[in-house]
Amino acid sequence: METNKKIKTTFLRKFLVSIFGIEKYEQVAESTVPSFIKYLFILAIIASILIVPSVIQITVKATDTFQNFVNENLPNFEIVNNEFKLESNETIIRTNKTDFQKIIQGTIILTNENDIKSKHKELLEISGNVIILSKDYLYLKSSNNKYSKYTYNYLAEYMGLPKELKKSDIIKLLSEENQNKILQKTILILIIITIIISFGTLIINVLAISLVGYLITKISNIDIEYKKVFNISSMSITLASTVYLIIMITTILTNYNFVVPNVDLLYLVLSYIYLIIALMLIRNKGIKNQQELYIKETSTKEKIEEIKEIVREKKEDKENKKDEEKQTDENVTSDNT
Repeated sequence: METNKKIKTTFLRKFLVSIFGIEKYEQVAESTVPSFIKYLFILAIIASILIVPSVIQITVKATDTFQNFVNENLPNFEIVNNEFKLESNETIIRTNKTDFQKIIQGTIILTNENDIKSKHKELLEISGNVIILSKDYLYLKSSNNKYSKYTYNYLAEYMGLPKELKKSDIIKLLSEENQNKILQKTILILIIITIIISFGTLIINVLAISLVGYLITKISNIDIEYKKVFNISSMSITLASTVYLIIMITTILTNYNFVVPNVDLLYLVLSYIYLIIALMLIRNKGIKNQQELYIKETSTKEKIEEIKEIVREKKEDKENKKDEEKQTDENVTSDNT
């Protein structure tokens, strides 16, 4: 049987083979499981480094847009002594019509009324996401009609904001200067969190796919250890992860105006296609090796039989020759007599 040769298993080698060299999966899978865990970790780091700037860029743009929305569409207001006060006797209702409406589909409502739940329930029945700043509480309603309410003092303590705020203070908090300060404090944490989430997601996906792959090996009688199936699964998700990352970055940078439906299903389909093809190639290679071994063994047996036949024929010829010589001697003796 042909012996698999190990090939170089640097990150770049694994990455290129994972996408373009599916026929070499079995060879690369000879590497250790820890080396493939390291490979997944590096993938997570690269993905995080690529996606975090996109998230930051879209967050900055969204914040600027929201700042302009507050400045241009909302009347003056203030929060004093745990109460919201609006410089208008009318209830102000504004729906998000900005470039980010695909991200935040909702309505913001400002009113001096109190006890919204009982006296102005119709405001909570507006479809989509709703933010209501009423006299006593800030209400948040999701698109599935579940809502929660918070006092302004609680929100101020939770978010680290002053308990007294005006519209101008909100605009100042959303300014570019404050954004830069927040980014400087949070960017490293954001990258670390993204790496952890990405790495955890990759490990979970590989474990799930490898279990299915191992079941396939048992059903198909493929003689392969689970650790190799794990390594093959790590390579199988590479293209799917790359495509998924490209789609996510494109979606973010287009303000969610470019959306690929069922992207999670696409991820699984690509991963399983690569996995199944790789396992079938290994199975066919195993069958081919068995056939070659059988042919070799059969050929060897035939050669042995041929040699035995030749030896037997030579032995028979020798015996026949002896018999002939013996018969000749007997005839000569008889003639002399």
